[in-house]
Amino acid sequence: MRIRKIILFLFLFVFIFCKANAEDNFIVVFGNDHGELCSDLRTFLESNNYPYTNYSTSNPEFLSELEYYKKEYKVSEGMSKNFRYYPIVFVNEKAFSGFNNEIKENIIKAFKDKISWEDQKK
Repeated sequence: MRIRKIILFLFLFVFIFCKANAEDNFIVVFGNDHGELCSDLRTFLESNNYPYTNYSTSNPEFLSELEYYKKEYKVSEGMSKNFRYYPIVFVNEKAFSGFNNEIKENIIKAFKDKISWEDQKK
């Protein structure tokens, strides 16, 4: 019985810790490892040093985490209003499906707004 409690505690600790770390990043991305749009988004984020959490379709938590975010955000903007294209990007209080110049500009604006807001808090 004691071992079960320890295992349950460890499981909950890891789950909560992982969830907290994912939410520390301002940008959360769901996509695959080989699509052109996903690759373009990763290149854009990394070249601008934007921290992000990435969930690949090969990740066992992909579907459960994606469903969690979709319930929170309800609709997406960009190339689809109902999350039909990867990558699916959650940034600030918006969700985007696909990746194009419009989405890129929205990410840049959201990140600048976040930095400005954080500077005002100091």
